[in-house]
Amino acid sequence: MVAERRIPPPVRIGIAGLLVLSGLLPLSARPVSAAVPDPADDPSRVSLTTLQPRTSAAPYDLGRVYRDGCHVARATTSPTHCTYGRRDGTKVVVVIGDSVIAQWWAAIDGAARRGGWRVVWMSKTACPAADVTISSGSSRYAACDTWRRNVLTKVRNLPRVDLLVMSGSSRSTLLRRANWAVITDPDAERMEWEAGYRRTVDRVAGQVRRVVILRDTPSFRFLVPSCLVAKAGWTQPCSGLRSTSLEALHWQAETAVDARYAWVRATDMADWICQPTRCWPVTSNRILRYRDAHHLTNTYSAALAPAMYSRLRWLMR
Repeated sequence: MVAERRIPPPVRIGIAGLLVLSGLLPLSARPVSAAVPDPADDPSRVSLTTLQPRTSAAPYDLGRVYRDGCHVARATTSPTHCTYGRRDGTKVVVVIGDSVIAQWWAAIDGAARRGGWRVVWMSKTACPAADVTISSGSSRYAACDTWRRNVLTKVRNLPRVDLLVMSGSSRSTLLRRANWAVITDPDAERMEWEAGYRRTVDRVAGQVRRVVILRDTPSFRFLVPSCLVAKAGWTQPCSGLRSTSLEALHWQAETAVDARYAWVRATDMADWICQPTRCWPVTSNRILRYRDAHHLTNTYSAALAPAMYSRLRWLMR
């Protein structure tokens, strides 16, 4: 299946953005862009009628990968891929993972169109890119293991992969491969998540030029759209401390993989989503960030396309 999307209008990147792209500023420096909402300007109260998307529509504000069929259901084991970005692009970006990566569809597609990259997309419900076995309900999610194995075989058979972008939910319940028992010890969970990403990376070694592990997004203990309705647009009760909204255990594992391989980088987009101490639900230009407690709206993902372009272009070097 080949999916197409209208090319968005060009977006300006400021001086800081150009410095990041040229390597004169570190990755942590956020490029200034008129198109990317700055978390520093997040409002304390909003009119619900001005939100994009509206709170009632937010749960359905999904990336195109869902309706195109390349974000497959739990039972599916055969990978379905879609082509996004620039179909004639000479640089090839492959994207794999679960709904955490699927929420970034609009940002990655917009980045690819700006950079002239071709995107090959394969994602699956609740199936992280890390080669770990997880539970689905009360049993082993065997279809995930099979699907991921088939996806990595497909990646290895592609004629060219310049960048592999992958992610996985920090909410995944990991199982021990020896007996399928749930891993409850935090250190053991961290080590298994790291080992899973190492297995995935080793599987594509020699075929993929660069790998990016995208950190899971901040999450909340409540449905963000429902909270805003209940609080009549006051955003502070629907925000969360950054320190508790971002899960640290899996990130430690991902940065350990980064340190182990010269061609692998773990990267975090939280600076585009949160202030230094809090993560807020609505941007200064009234974009609703979350469609539930954990996933970005497609509208907000699209707004982050310039930031994603800066980050991926840097990492692709």
